[in-house]
Amino acid sequence: MSRVAEKIRKSLKDLGNPSSYFTGVSGSVNCIPTNITVWMIENRNDANHQNLHQRFCTSITLSGETFVRIDDKSFHLNAGEGIVIFPFQTHRFQYMDTSKPFCRVHINFEMKDDTCVLPLKNSPFSFGEKEWAIMEDIAGKYKGLDVDAENTAYLLALLLNQLLINKERLFPEFQNMYNGVTIENKFMKDLFRYINENYEKDLKIVSIAKHLNVSESHLRYLFRKHTGGMSLGKFIKQFKICNSLLYLSHTDKNIQDVARECGYSSMSTFYRSFGRYLKTGDSPLHYQNRKFSAKNQKKHKE
Repeated sequence: MSRVAEKIRKSLKDLGNPSSYFTGVSGSVNCIPTNITVWMIENRNDANHQNLHQRFCTSITLSGETFVRIDDKSFHLNAGEGIVIFPFQTHRFQYMDTSKPFCRVHINFEMKDDTCVLPLKNSPFSFGEKEWAIMEDIAGKYKGLDVDAENTAYLLALLLNQLLINKERLFPEFQNMYNGVTIENKFMKDLFRYINENYEKDLKIVSIAKHLNVSESHLRYLFRKHTGGMSLGKFIKQFKICNSLLYLSHTDKNIQDVARECGYSSMSTFYRSFGRYLKTGDSPLHYQNRKFSAKNQKKHKE
């Protein structure tokens, strides 16, 4: 466990479980988290228990390693890694080595407008120096009945924003995807939500237009208008391939399953899109071995 992770653990150790998992400290702005609860888990009593709730849950592993299954996807999280579980996603946690120390932090919250955090759905993240510093501040502000509600809410918003920034840095195209889009634009919110919830299918622009009750040509026009000229077709292709890179980095699923879950009906299309996007010469299997396998080898050496 890192020095900062240990400080966070000590800060939260005496909190215990919240008296209610549904009522916490609040915020008031649409994209600021509200009704926040923070607690720490150092036992494995929740192993294999299937959960479903109507709040967001940010789960951060401080030490040990965790497998979490969310809906029909599985993710491997080492120390310093986490994931945001969205409302109404079924999920359960599993543990690989019960003999080793284990600790994770859960932050449950609600958000009046979740459009701004949609890119974090089913996307594991890694903590860097900035994230640890923000998390340390959250742990310091959240002190039971003496909790600093306003600062806790804004610090959590800052943490979520930092995770979004990191995703844009990891895959620069994401930055262009959301360029110029304001959360006040209901049409674009509905569009991004539909893509995020349906990209696993063989998503067609004509089906998106039908869902949004506009013509295909008008849909293409509106998307270019609100994204600085990016085409909707390019956005969908990049969105799918970026998510496939996340799955390959954090799961050991076979390549065919990854391709299918990212909306590719043809393996040849997936391999072609992968090669055009990555431009490193890596095949999907080589990329998975380099990212996921290397990460686990490093963990076991430690």
